[in-house]
Amino acid sequence: MARNRRNAESSRSAATLSEGSRVTPTLEKSLTGINGFDEITKGGVPQGRPTIVCGGPGCGKTMFALEFLVRGAMQYDEPGVLMTFEETTAEMTKNVASLGFDLKELEARKKLFSVDGDADGLAEVLRLWLARHQRFGSALYLAGESYGTTRGAAIADKLHAMGVSLQGMILVSCAMDLQSLVFVHGNDLPYALFLPAFANAAQFHGRLSGPLAASPQAAREAAEAFVNEEYLAALHAGARLASGRVSVVLKPKE
Repeated sequence: MARNRRNAESSRSAATLSEGSRVTPTLEKSLTGINGFDEITKGGVPQGRPTIVCGGPGCGKTMFALEFLVRGAMQYDEPGVLMTFEETTAEMTKNVASLGFDLKELEARKKLFSVDGDADGLAEVLRLWLARHQRFGSALYLAGESYGTTRGAAIADKLHAMGVSLQGMILVSCAMDLQSLVFVHGNDLPYALFLPAFANAAQFHGRLSGPLAASPQAAREAAEAFVNEEYLAALHAGARLASGRVSVVLKPKE
């Protein structure tokens, strides 16, 4: 198996790197294939658990994740899924072409999947299963949670194009409108939608005072009223907001 091969090589690499420094590896690692990173980390990323790559804009988070997927596909015969919230598949393909990565070729070989490729693949698996077991007449439902709601909507569309009808969908914690989730310049919606939850968190941790600190309900209702009456209008006004109004909006409420 590709993963076993990657892990086996990682264990040998970590052991070799440890011999000179007298450090006994205590955490199983998976090689990334990224030049220099596996040496620095003594074997790559932790095996069998999620790895979060954090950093400011332009620090290389996307490139790091993408190279991990590409190296996995090219060196370890390991497929991967790439999901982006801002850049399209075409933009990503163009951005990494200068590094010698051909994402179209990897996707054609089914070694790398974009969001559309992911939906295409899963829809085809469902169609084949229904055909093999002669279940096209059965009631068919899809369920998804969080990003799975986005995925479910895409799969439903693909199935519909294949002539496969759904009887219904179950969507939990919908994340189909990414405009409500992604904090980027020019998108005011999440700033308004998240504020009541931030107010609740502040109340819980004792960061509010006066009536707002009385209860979670008081904090939430005050935040919702502020959003509806002042904050959202101020966000929409942007640079057109009068300087006097800026100070009023920013003034702490008791």
